[in-house]
This record gives sequence, structure tokens and C-alpha cells, in this order.
Amino acid sequence: PERSEPYQSAEDFAQSYPFVGYHFSLVESIYKALGKLGAQAQQDFGERSMLSIFQQALCSLAENECGELVPLYAFYESLEPCFGEAEQALVKRAAGLVELQPLDLLILKLLLLQRPLGTSVTLHDLATHAVTSLDMEKLSRKEALVGALRRLEALCLIARDADKYSFLSGVE
Repeated sequence: PERSEPYQSAEDFAQSYPFVGYHFSLVESIYKALGKLGAQAQQDFGERSMLSIFQQALCSLAENECGELVPLYAFYESLEPCFGEAEQALVKRAAGLVELQPLDLLILKLLLLQRPLGTSVTLHDLATHAVTSLDMEKLSRKEALVGALRRLEALCLIARDADKYSFLSGVE
């Protein structure tokens, strides 16, 4: 349920900032999909939980300057308990790998967030979902993402099929 443009109008931007407009439906879809998988989300799903998820993501930006946006991976911390133990353990193990850079772990979390939807994502999708600033240049961000994806793939934490990437739980 993503829109091709993150904002429909200046008013839409003002009402959504610092979130990107499609975050609302995308995060809700992820949360509902986790609930269908029988995870903790099924017990907790509701308006109050969605508000909590967005509040926690917003608080992660509290110290940042004006013009910063909430990237999709900022929702991972509040959704983490909804994932299975295997996925949580894999992310924690990856956090301790010296071969990985901070961006790599954020991209791993972003790919895990997409997993309940049953979708693989392209480099363009990742670059869009990882935008953290209104001034961020997408081309330079894509170059950094390519490096992150290569490191994650080399460690068998993600899979690539042509131009699409997906999280590997360790079971595959």
C-alpha cells in the first residue's frame, strides 16, 4: 500500500512530518502481518500500540535537527518483540560482528521489517526507506547501501535474487 510519492501535497507533508506519509499504512501492514504470523503483535494490536510504535520511533529523533526524517528502520526497536526469537537472535548476533558497519545493521533491520509482508526490496526501495534527511542525496546514499548489501550478503545474512534483497532468518 505504498504511494509512489511520499507526500501528496505541502499540507500532507506538514501533517506527516517527520514521518513519510506512507509510513502510517506500511507500519500498520507490517504489524498486522506479524500478528497473522502468531507473534506478540496479535495480542497487542490496536490503536494504542500503533501510537506507541510511532512515539518510540519519533523519540529516536528527539536530539536531531529540523529537517530530519524518520527512516523505516527506526520502527524496528518497538516492533522487535513481535518477531520470533530466531530473527531477534540473528540481529543481535549481527550487531556483534566486526565486519559490519552501523549502516549494515540498520539495513538488516529494514529488510527484517519487510519480511512479514512477503516482499523483497530493491536498492531503490532501500534508499527510499532509509532516507533520514530532507537534504539527503539519494545517489550517495545508494552507493553506501550497495556496500552494506555486499557485506550482509557475504555473511549470508540476506539473500539477493537479481535486483531484490530479503532477510535470511538462518533457517533458509
